[in-house]
Amino acid sequence: GHPPGGSLVAGPGLRVRGMTAAAGNGIVGREIVHSGVTRVEKTTTDGSPAVATGLRGSHWPERIVNEGTLDVRATAGLSRGSVSLMLAGGDEAADTTTVIARAVGIEGGHGDTLVNQGSVSAVAASSVNRFDAEMNLIDLSHGDTSLTVAARAVGLDAAGESAHGKGGGLGATAILNSGRVTAQANSAVGRVAVELNAVDAATGDSR
Repeated sequence: GHPPGGSLVAGPGLRVRGMTAAAGNGIVGREIVHSGVTRVEKTTTDGSPAVATGLRGSHWPERIVNEGTLDVRATAGLSRGSVSLMLAGGDEAADTTTVIARAVGIEGGHGDTLVNQGSVSAVAASSVNRFDAEMNLIDLSHGDTSLTVAARAVGLDAAGESAHGKGGGLGATAILNSGRVTAQANSAVGRVAVELNAVDAATGDSR
């Protein structure tokens, strides 16, 4: 199936052993076991981030086990993006466009043990077909534009970045893998055009 929201919370191939409780962040239990074949997919086409996670730990220590096949895919795309800056009289402005895709097969939380006995695949892809930047600067004005296109795929993630915030995950205690894990990430940019019109001491940067 294709669970909504880009993450697997519950389904016919997911069961919990031991104590269970609803906690707002999915399923909480002593052991979460995934079996069968499940695909989790998140796709965006407007340049917004695409984040897909197969199995995710919570704030309670758990043992997260994959016995089946878990296929996680995140795709972020932008057909055409543009930015236009018009500055005068010493004004400063910056514009940043970011297109990011992140796919994680199994993500650990605080004190989790991640166990993979099956197959985990994580695929992330991001792309921008065309990007146009135009800056019109007068006097001592300064303008800065940037475009970032990035993709990250992780099969078994102990850091727990997306579950607990960037750099804020307490991470899993252990990772045990006796199965197959693959991760593939790809990012691409097509045509980029930059037009700069500067008068007097105005400066502009584009990257």
